[in-house]
Amino acid sequence: IFDSIFIQVLDVFCDEDKIKIPTAFTPDNLPPNNTYRILDNDRIIMLFKLEIFNRFGQKVYTSNNKLEEWDGTYENKLLEPQVFDFYLEIQCFGDKKLFRKGNITLIR
Repeated sequence: IFDSIFIQVLDVFCDEDKIKIPTAFTPDNLPPNNTYRILDNDRIIMLFKLEIFNRFGQKVYTSNNKLEEWDGTYENKLLEPQVFDFYLEIQCFGDKKLFRKGNITLIR
């Protein structure tokens, strides 16, 4: 009696083809894009850190939870439409890393 097993090894890429990093959102209580979050549809992110700063360099949001969503508030107050800077550090399966910095536009 013989049996066989097939093992397929997939190379995981920790890049923006697999991880979606939005550049704008509209927190107006109407879907879509009502909150800001990094999308990991393939579930490859193991470690996560997102920091968002206003134009004065003040940190208005930080998260280590990839499922958490930002609603465009700071200290429970709605922020005015503006452009924010973000820093994103991600570690994926296989100890692969991704670092991105850029802008997020809050539109009301």
